[in-house]
Amino acid sequence: DAIENSYTSFQELQDYFKKNIDVLKGEFLKRKHNEDLKIDSDEEILNLHDAYITEHMNKFSNAMRKDQLYKRAPAYMNDGLIWMMKVLKNYMLDTVLRYDHKDFLDAVESDIPPLISEVGVWLFENEVERQKELGDKEAVKKARTCLEIIKKILKDGIEYFTKEGKYHLMNRYSPKKCKDEQKKREEVQFKYSFKNYARPEYFKQLEKMEEESKTQAERDAALKVAIVDVLKEV
Repeated sequence: DAIENSYTSFQELQDYFKKNIDVLKGEFLKRKHNEDLKIDSDEEILNLHDAYITEHMNKFSNAMRKDQLYKRAPAYMNDGLIWMMKVLKNYMLDTVLRYDHKDFLDAVESDIPPLISEVGVWLFENEVERQKELGDKEAVKKARTCLEIIKKILKDGIEYFTKEGKYHLMNRYSPKKCKDEQKKREEVQFKYSFKNYARPEYFKQLEKMEEESKTQAERDAALKVAIVDVLKEV
C-alpha cells in the first residue's frame, strides 16, 4: 500500500517488513503470490519481498531520471514534497475527472503538474494494479482514465486537449457524460495546487521554457515571411 501511494523510502520499507515479518508475511504472500504456495522459510519470503521492492525502486528511479532529463515537475520535488504525489493522485481521481473543460486545463497547468510525468505514469500504473487486486472494477476504470490522459499529454502535449470535444471523448467522467457529478474548481475547499508548494527553481524553469517557446515562435514567423518573400520574387 505504501509504494502504491507514492512512498519512496524503499530501504525503510524493507527494514519495516523484516522487523514485522511475522505479522506481514501472510498478507504479502496473499497479495503478491499464490496464497497456497508453501514457503516455510522467512528468509525466502524476505528474498521475495526484497525482489518486489527492488522492482518498484528501479521503476521509480527510471521514471524520475526521465523526468529530470526533461525537467518535469517531479525533478523539482525533494523528499519534503514527495508526499504530494498521493494527494494529487486522489485529487485527480476524485475531483479533476469531474471538472469541465476549462477547469481541467487550469488544473493541469496549476494543480497537478507532478502527475504529468513518468513518475505520474508509474503511480497510476500501481493504482490500476492495486484496484485489480481489490476487485474494484469502477476504481480500475477511473485509474485507467487518468493514466490515459497523462500519457496523452506526455505524447502530444496539453495542446491536444485544447479542443473540448477531445477532452470529453477521453474522459469517461467529464460533466458531459456525468452531469450530476460535476465539480467546479473554484468551489473545491481544499485544493493542494502544486504552484502553491513548488520550489523557486520550478518557476524559473517555467519562465525559461516560456521564453524559449516565444523565441521559437518568433523564428518560425520570420522564416515564414522570408519564404513568402522568396516565392513572390520567383
